[in-house]
Amino acid sequence: MVRTTLTAAALSIMLPAVAGAVEADWSKVADALGKSGTEMPGGVYRVGLPRTDLHVKLDGVDIKPTLALGSWLAFKSKGDATMVMGDLVLTEDEVGPVMKKLTENGIEITALHNHLLRAQPATLYMHVLGHGDPAKLATAVHDGLALSKTPIGNATASANSQAPTPVASSSQAPAAGSEQPARNGASTATTSSQAPSARSEQPARNTPNTVATSSQSPAGGSEEPARLDLDTAMIDRTLGARGKAVGGVYQVGVPRAETIHDNGMEVPIAMGSAEAINFQPTGGGKAAVTGDFVLTAKEVNPVLHALRENGIEVTAVHNHMLDDEPRLFFMHFWANDDAAKLAKGLRAALDQVNVARS
Repeated sequence: MVRTTLTAAALSIMLPAVAGAVEADWSKVADALGKSGTEMPGGVYRVGLPRTDLHVKLDGVDIKPTLALGSWLAFKSKGDATMVMGDLVLTEDEVGPVMKKLTENGIEITALHNHLLRAQPATLYMHVLGHGDPAKLATAVHDGLALSKTPIGNATASANSQAPTPVASSSQAPAAGSEQPARNGASTATTSSQAPSARSEQPARNTPNTVATSSQSPAGGSEEPARLDLDTAMIDRTLGARGKAVGGVYQVGVPRAETIHDNGMEVPIAMGSAEAINFQPTGGGKAAVTGDFVLTAKEVNPVLHALRENGIEVTAVHNHMLDDEPRLFFMHFWANDDAAKLAKGLRAALDQVNVARS
């Protein structure tokens, strides 16, 4: 009897582990999409689909895919339910056909908008949501993206393949050949406890936690920060968060203090719930910066004022989700100026946000 009881107890412990292992097998999603991704903290499987086919220029700056042209999809399972969220970078003529196919296949459109102004050619960002069987969701999104010129490889690598370590939620996605997500080792949060506030050269006592996620995901083969024409140590100190160089762009992600939910399911940082700040060096100590601040209603105008007072243009304010809790607004920004000046302005904006702090 004792032996039977112990066996039953052992089974009760082992079965959930087996179930979890099944949930973690994302190979069918990779096969359906035609491209593998990376397993991230929070049970998220994220696939970067950078628009390396586009050559976009804004205010004389050639936009790198890791700065603002990264489509991405993130899958998360909870029990028998799987949710997919994503941000698809599209040209104007691609929006209609892609939207039609996605909605026909049961994928919801939760937002469609700009992130940048004056970019040529103009790009739009379509946020998507789906619930159901993960492979069917991946097939539905694949069929929609097939009506765009988004590069989709024929890879069938499973989620067990080793991918490079991602960096800092938003449309900053990996460049060709990269499976790392970026707002944003496998997305392990790090903290810089010696970073000064925007108004001080002394180390700040409460500095934002850093997260490895960005809406612009990393490019293939991460670069070392030293290879960028940019003082990344200064950026880390000023923002109070440690970033990572990916595809010629320095990406910094900072998580909010709250746990974000959408339709009752947790939205981890790898699904776009962190502040995303990206620097692309433009020479002579200057950088183009863009990304998005993830904000509650009361934070919107304080952050907007902080950005504008520091010479950073606010280019869009909108929602990405429909049933999020707390209700969130995403503020996109742009500037091309002295990197140190911009870092101080961005820190002034971060100081208005309820981010996770050390």
